[in-house]
Amino acid sequence: MRADEAARRPRHVVVVDDDPLFLRFVVRVLESHQLRVSPAEGFAAAIKIIEGREPVDLLLTDVGLGRGSPHGVVLSNMAQLKRHRLKVILMSGSYDVRQVAEYANPVVVLQKPFAPQQLIGAVMAALEPSTAI
Repeated sequence: MRADEAARRPRHVVVVDDDPLFLRFVVRVLESHQLRVSPAEGFAAAIKIIEGREPVDLLLTDVGLGRGSPHGVVLSNMAQLKRHRLKVILMSGSYDVRQVAEYANPVVVLQKPFAPQQLIGAVMAALEPSTAI
């Protein structure tokens, strides 16, 4: 894909959370800002999207993905191995996300609960070309 084509396409965000209600909230907020969103209710669904051929600009994942499921940090690390330029936002309501972030490479962390404006601000900051990977 050429640079001018990439600049014109909608930014693609993969959102991963094991709470369907919270996942729908995040998807609605992001779609209302003209972002293309692929929701995933868990690790396996997210990996399937990440391993696909479509461009992905950002992975927004919860740290805790449910009992018996790999951690969101594992998901983010695997996703960045597959897509070297992928940016990640970690979020959590049950973990101190800043401490957990030491084991990953997020560009932004979000502690739940957060307001829609905080979510959009974090996502837009992460999608900035100058944001370190």
